[in-house]
Amino acid sequence: MRNALKRLIAAEIRRLEIRGVPMEGMDNKSWLLMLDPQHAQNMPSGLTPKQRAEWVAKSIRTPEQVSELELSRWRGKIEMAGTKISSPFTFGAAIGLLQFAAMTKLWEDVDKSMAHEKPENLARLRAGMTALAGTMGEVMGMAAAKLPMGWLSKGQAISLRLVGRFLERAGKALGLGAALVVAGFDWVRSNKELAEGNVGIAWAYRASAGLGVAAAIAFIAGWAGIGILLAVLFIAITVAIELYKDNKLQDWLERCLWGKLAAERYSDVETEMKELKIAAQP
Repeated sequence: MRNALKRLIAAEIRRLEIRGVPMEGMDNKSWLLMLDPQHAQNMPSGLTPKQRAEWVAKSIRTPEQVSELELSRWRGKIEMAGTKISSPFTFGAAIGLLQFAAMTKLWEDVDKSMAHEKPENLARLRAGMTALAGTMGEVMGMAAAKLPMGWLSKGQAISLRLVGRFLERAGKALGLGAALVVAGFDWVRSNKELAEGNVGIAWAYRASAGLGVAAAIAFIAGWAGIGILLAVLFIAITVAIELYKDNKLQDWLERCLWGKLAAERYSDVETEMKELKIAAQP
């Protein structure tokens, strides 16, 4: 019975192609002794050879202790980096979400634009996309500048710092440029509203232009509190403009055959009816 069992086990081992360790001959092995460098380097001076050996022996670490040591160092670096990065990331994410929401509204405006509105709405949409790209670049630049660089070579760390500075400065420049473009359109629009006799809306557009540029400058200068306050006022003015400005039917009536804006009247009946269909959309 025992021999039959051995044969079955041997056949199964051969089927699985299991190879054993040779029990004869000689083999060379290399052993790695791991020391804690901080403990070894802090050896006091004036020790006897026996005391130095005992000190070094206390520096010996097992593989598990080395792994825990490395993890604790990385954990500390990540926590420190997270503390530094969380603020710009959180703030930048909030600003980016607001800009994305504004872009959603701009997309809708472009899709439903009448002929006289489309160039301005397209330009505002492009400015919004530029501002969002600037915010993303600025946040990425600030994050790159504050990441721990211990795991990189000196050249790689310098390159990453330079890329971070470039992204941060380029993002600020894009944000300010977009704010100036939007402010320019608001100012031009305010002049048109004044010409049509809409004094309140005209001054609202001018306030929007000033607040937009001021908020962008505050964020670039690092005055987060002032920037948030100005941004809230800017949003409030924008909402008020949307509520009280002329609707599309009023715009169409001002430009139709009997409208008061003679310089902007529709050139033919086909264009007039096409614009009326757009203005009548819900």
